[in-house]
Amino acid sequence: LLNSSIDNQSKFDNSTNQISVRQERYLIKKGALNKNWKKRYFVLDSKGLCYYENFQKQSKALGILPTDQILHAYTGATATPKEKSTNKLNFLFTVETKNRKLEVSAENEEDMIAWINAIALLVAQNFTRESTISVSLQN
Repeated sequence: LLNSSIDNQSKFDNSTNQISVRQERYLIKKGALNKNWKKRYFVLDSKGLCYYENFQKQSKALGILPTDQILHAYTGATATPKEKSTNKLNFLFTVETKNRKLEVSAENEEDMIAWINAIALLVAQNFTRESTISVSLQN
């Protein structure tokens, strides 16, 4: 059932006073070069967002978006009406990095919102961590 339902394992970490973010789920992503939509297994954690061919092949990531490269995530992505109906792309969202826009679709609205919120939390925590390091280095 892990493959068919969202696995959100976010927990408060007392040692860092932060919420540890972990989200994993199948999403449909748009290719960066050939623009085909393919189902991939995504994992979001403190290191960033990785995607794999499927749940069983998590030893080799097909793509990695490191935490410090992720700017934000928001609803919407570009898909033609034909792509939407053929691939069941009803809950589109975009993960924007410093170098790319990763366009994906969740199975339902609840999953889409959970992913966007988890990415926002991760970005906020990374921003806070970088600001703290910057202030410490300046003193």
